[in-house]
Amino acid sequence: MNKQVELKTEISLMENGVYIVSNGKLIPLESPQAGFGKQEINWQSGKVTHVDYKYTKKI
Repeated sequence: MNKQVELKTEISLMENGVYIVSNGKLIPLESPQAGFGKQEINWQSGKVTHVDYKYTKKI
């Protein structure tokens, strides 16, 4: 019999951000330090395997 365990955590809704929930852990993704960028999330078999970051610096 599968028993589900409920885990809870709190985040601030006053801060912009993107999070991944993986294996019961909340993982915040880095934001672009220069202010411009992309995050590409790669999945395999329903799980996140890695995140690719691309940053752009505007001058």
